Amino acid sequence: MKKWKIFDFLKRRHDLKLAIIERERTQATKERLSLIRQHEKEMLRQKEELKKEYEKELSEKLDAKDNQIRDLKKLIRFIKNSSENIQILSNEFEIELKSLLVILGKMQNRFGNIEHRAFRETQKLEKKVDRFLQEEPV
Repeated sequence: MKKWKIFDFLKRRHDLKLAIIERERTQATKERLSLIRQHEKEMLRQKEELKKEYEKELSEKLDAKDNQIRDLKKLIRFIKNSSENIQILSNEFEIELKSLLVILGKMQNRFGNIEHRAFRETQKLEKKVDRFLQEEPV
């Protein structure tokens, strides 16, 4: 009987050791699982921070591009308006130039007429001077 008691004692002792080992394994597994969960939470937090940073940078870049596009559109409108204004001014200048050419032509005609009259008057005066000189005894 004592053999059985010793055997039972050894068996219980062995079972207790196995239970302790199992409990330690379970505890270690729980601790590892807890660490894994903490690590996972930290990774998710970092992921969110990186996502926010990326979205912020992307938003800033998009805003910068939007500003560039807006500025280019303004520049295009300015160039288009300038081009139209230049065309209008060119047309006005052309009209003004044509009217000045017409006025210049009229002035040349008048000057030509005046020059012709002056030439005729000069010839008349020369003839009168010649007649006067011929009539006057020297």
